[in-house]
Amino acid sequence: MKKRDKAALEARKAFEAQKCEIAEAFLRELDEKIMGGQVAELASSCGGVKIVWSRKLNSTAGRANWRRETLRKKAGDGETVVEVKHHASVELAEKVIDCEGG
Repeated sequence: MKKRDKAALEARKAFEAQKCEIAEAFLRELDEKIMGGQVAELASSCGGVKIVWSRKLNSTAGRANWRRETLRKKAGDGETVVEVKHHASVELAEKVIDCEGG
């Protein structure tokens, strides 16, 4: 019985190490096939789309957050320069995705 528990624990540890990679690969695939890579392109100025694992999500498997930030700066010649940044994150419930097999 202890060997089975040890094997299950090792499998869970291995999955924990891989679940971020699995989520990032899935997000990339969705963006490329559905949005033509626009999400990654827009969010690239802020480090790309961040994946956050949450223990507090109880009524949903996840949620997406998007915030647009407009920065206005005065250039040396007195002209106003406008820079737009897109902050994006996907929050996923840890309890929903807790093993590779389903």
